[in-house]
Amino acid sequence: MVPDGGISLPEAARRLSLPPSTPGNRIKAYKAGKLKEIGKNYRPLTELEMELGRVRKELAETRMERDLLKKAAATSTDNRSRLAGYVLKIMGQQ
Repeated sequence: MVPDGGISLPEAARRLSLPPSTPGNRIKAYKAGKLKEIGKNYRPLTELEMELGRVRKELAETRMERDLLKKAAATSTDNRSRLAGYVLKIMGQQ
């Protein structure tokens, strides 16, 4: 993706849910011919660790959705209050 000039490093990281520095580090290793050495010293993740990562990601996404809905509800309530005040003002003038 990135070496071909398709997208920027930050965009690639965002699309892959990676830290921003990871794609750059991988490209440097690729250019130096050391890509196969990355991760050799790490043990594989257990099934439980992978599940924990998935749950944490899902929780983060759910929290963002909740916060977005809270903001939308607050804006909607504020708009309804303004509309009700406007309607009452008009009705009082009749």
